[in-house]
Amino acid sequence: MNTNKDGNDFYDNKRKYDDNKTRNSEHHQLMDKKRLCESAKKKFQTTMIGILARIEKRLGDMWGHFTARPTNEQVYMQETWQDLRDDILNHGNNQMRMFLEELDDYTVKHIGRYTDFIIKRKDN
Repeated sequence: MNTNKDGNDFYDNKRKYDDNKTRNSEHHQLMDKKRLCESAKKKFQTTMIGILARIEKRLGDMWGHFTARPTNEQVYMQETWQDLRDDILNHGNNQMRMFLEELDDYTVKHIGRYTDFIIKRKDN
């Protein structure tokens, strides 16, 4: 029988070790997937908001975005822009949601990044 000085069975300890290792690995995979989901979500949102900001900056004069008293035509264009803006955000949010749901079908493992620095001595 394989026992140590405490009287514990070697195989029992090995099983506990393996169980903990498996549990830790599963926990790390869940955390890696969560980190990827948060990163992807932020990138989707940043892309959508960035696009809308650029459109408003370049075309905002059409709907009086920078004027205190918009004309009737600009008010109409503002309403049209708001509808379009809502459609863009809804579509982007739906795409993001579908992507995050699809990601549930995958196992994610973060492999990290590393950089090798090569130091070259300067010859005098």
